[in-house]
Amino acid sequence: VAAGAIASVVSFTRGDVAYLLVIVWAFAGIGVKQAGTPLVANVAWGMTVLMAAVLIAGALFQRRRASRSISRSASS
Repeated sequence: VAAGAIASVVSFTRGDVAYLLVIVWAFAGIGVKQAGTPLVANVAWGMTVLMAAVLIAGALFQRRRASRSISRSASS
């Protein structure tokens, strides 16, 4: 859970999509590898879904911010 929080902050502050994709991939790998330990696997899959949601939200936020800056520069 701490890794997910740190990854979210780093991704938003640096705008690095690739970093967040690697985190999603890592959590998915942990979920697959630790399938025999339900607690670990379930948390890993939950974090995979959460990080994917953060990735989508970040992409939408960046798109919205980019469209605002384009509309502001066009009206100037």
